[in-house]
Amino acid sequence: VAWRNDLAAFERQHPDRIPVIVGITGHRDPSDPEQLRAHFETVFKAVDRMAPHSPIWLLTPLAAGADQIFATTGLEVLRALRSSRGAEAPPVELAVPLPFEIEDYRCDFADDPEALATFDRLHSEARWTRELPPRRPDDLVDDIDPAGRPMKRVGSHPDIAASDIRALHYDRLGRFMATHANLMIAAWDGGLGPAGRPAVGGTAAILQYCRHGDAVQRDLG
Repeated sequence: VAWRNDLAAFERQHPDRIPVIVGITGHRDPSDPEQLRAHFETVFKAVDRMAPHSPIWLLTPLAAGADQIFATTGLEVLRALRSSRGAEAPPVELAVPLPFEIEDYRCDFADDPEALATFDRLHSEARWTRELPPRRPDDLVDDIDPAGRPMKRVGSHPDIAASDIRALHYDRLGRFMATHANLMIAAWDGGLGPAGRPAVGGTAAILQYCRHGDAVQRDLG
């Protein structure tokens, strides 16, 4: 609701400038960051050519890897292109949805202080940011772990133990972004999860959701 309200407020102020929202799903450890940066630059230049009079919002949770390359490249390339058009050029902004509370999310950067610093810097520049509400699975089922001990799993996502529902948060985040973006970019290496199918909340699963919607996502577990 907050996202829609922000869009509605922007549209009232600028009825002729509805923003183009570009989202990203990608890996945290891209094999060739410079090549990925070059691909993003090509895409952003094309977006600017197609929508030269529209504001552009870069929709990303600013995760390490592809997300941060997407954000830094987008801001640099698009703002450079538009700065040459003077003060009336439409803006380029960051919109940052987070899968859970920011302090919890920052724990994902515990082993990468450089990425954490980049996250903090970019997050502070965001025009819009929201923490998605907690995800509480309501379909827990009894199971046995590999050591023979009783445990709970999420019935709709049998690969996920109830004690580790972060993947469900990332799944919901990816769906949120795919739903609200006008253009979704996938920086994907073609790989699947350990079970030979897209992991819940992973890049492949979000890409499948973008292409086929809920029906396929449910089939993926």
